[in-house]
This record gives sequence, C-alpha cells and structure tokens, in this order.
Amino acid sequence: MGEKELRRSLAVFPIGTVMKLTDLTARQIRYYEEQRLITPERSDTNRRMYSLNDVDRL
Repeated sequence: MGEKELRRSLAVFPIGTVMKLTDLTARQIRYYEEQRLITPERSDTNRRMYSLNDVDRL
C-alpha cells in the first residue's frame, strides 16, 4: 500500500465531521454501516472513526 493509500485509509473523522462533509444525517451514515457499505474503526472510547475512503463511499 502506497503512502497516499495509507493516509486515505486512516480513521480520523468522527461522525459529526462526516455529516458536514457529506450532508448526510447520523442515521443515514449508520444505515450504510449496517448495510456494510462502510466499516468505520472504533476509538478507545468506542466512537466511530471514519477514513477518507469511507467518506468517498458515502
């Protein structure tokens, strides 16, 4: 995996930021997770963290 691909796969965005970037609601984003379109990582505090690749899929 190249450096650019690695950076795009890093989970750095919380759901609030993804909502602003995509104009989707939290419920819509969670629905796409339920449908396995995206698979966000979880932080130590169990918060969903999304990568640029996840945002692109949305």
